[in-house]
Amino acid sequence: MTTKDQLAVFRYRNATIFFYRFFIGLLILACLIIIRYRLAEVLEEETLLAIGKLILACSVPLSLLVRIFFVFRPRILATYELYEDHLVRIFRKKRYVISFQEIKEIRLSFLSPRFLGGFSLLTQNGQKLQFLSALKNSHIILKEIIKSRVDLLDEKRFQKYLQSSQFVDVSWQRIREKLKEWKLIGVKFLAIPAVIFLVVLWIPFSWLRYPVKLVEFLYLFTVIFLIILVIGFIMNSIEERLALSRCHWDNDE
Repeated sequence: MTTKDQLAVFRYRNATIFFYRFFIGLLILACLIIIRYRLAEVLEEETLLAIGKLILACSVPLSLLVRIFFVFRPRILATYELYEDHLVRIFRKKRYVISFQEIKEIRLSFLSPRFLGGFSLLTQNGQKLQFLSALKNSHIILKEIIKSRVDLLDEKRFQKYLQSSQFVDVSWQRIREKLKEWKLIGVKFLAIPAVIFLVVLWIPFSWLRYPVKLVEFLYLFTVIFLIILVIGFIMNSIEERLALSRCHWDNDE
C-alpha cells in the first residue's frame, strides 16, 4: 500500500497517556515505599533471600507494572493508520497489519463509549485487538470496517454504538462542566441524604424511637445516598440523550 491509500491516522488522547504515566509513577512510588518499609526487616538476611522477600512484598504493584508495560503500553502509545482494506498499528517501528478480510468477529463492549467502552476485533488467527473510546475518533475505524464487511455487525447495534461514540467528546465535556459544580455535587450527594435522614429520624413511629447508633446511621444514610445516586443517573441519562439528539440534528443540518 502507498501513503495515498491512507485514510486517517489515530492516536490515544493526551489525557489517556497522562493518566497512564501517572499510574505508572504511582506504582513505582508504591514499590519504593514498600521497599523502604520492609528494608530494615531484611537487612540481616542473606542477599538473595532479602531480594526475594522484597520482590514478594512488592508483588501486587510489580504484577500491575508488568501487565501495563507488556499489554497496555503497546496499545496506548501506538499509532493507528487506517486504509481502505486494512489497519496498521505502529509501535516502536514495528508494524502490525490487520486486513479487514481476516477479521472473524466484532464485539462491542458492555460499557458505553462515554465510560471508555469500545469494540474488539477478533481475527481468524486468534488475535484480539481492543479499541476504546479513548482512542480519538475510533468510531471511524469501525465505520470503515463495516463498509467493507457488513456481515460482521448487526446494523441496529452498529448505529446505536455509532450514535454515542461519535459524540463522546460532547459527553465528556458535559461531565467536565458538571464536575466544576463541586458544591452542588456535595449538596446533592451528602447534604441532602443527611437532611432526609434527620427528618425521617423525627417521624413518630415506634420503631424509630431509640438512640441512633453509628451503624444504623450509616445504613440509612447509604440507602438514601444510593436512591439519590440512581435518580441522578437516570436524570443524567435523559439529559445525555437529549444532548446527543441535538448534536445529531446539528450534524444533519
